[in-house]
Amino acid sequence: SAVNRDAFVADEDAYCAQYGLNTEQREAIRSRQVLALIAAGGNAYYLAKFAGIFGLDMQDIGAQQTGMSKDEFKAFLVAQGK
Repeated sequence: SAVNRDAFVADEDAYCAQYGLNTEQREAIRSRQVLALIAAGGNAYYLAKFAGIFGLDMQDIGAQQTGMSKDEFKAFLVAQGK
């Protein structure tokens, strides 16, 4: 909900504490590492919502998955289309 998104943006750590996130999960949130959230036991449905709040798109997540920068990942995708 918009109320929850606003609460998260206003104070991420307090929001995470409210829902009992542990240190590993909170660090994944702080570092904006969606894959680390998965490794910490996150549900893909909720992680997609966090990615949106973080301002990450699918290319950002693809870059995280492959260990590339976003620009490198975009170039990789273009090269695959040729």
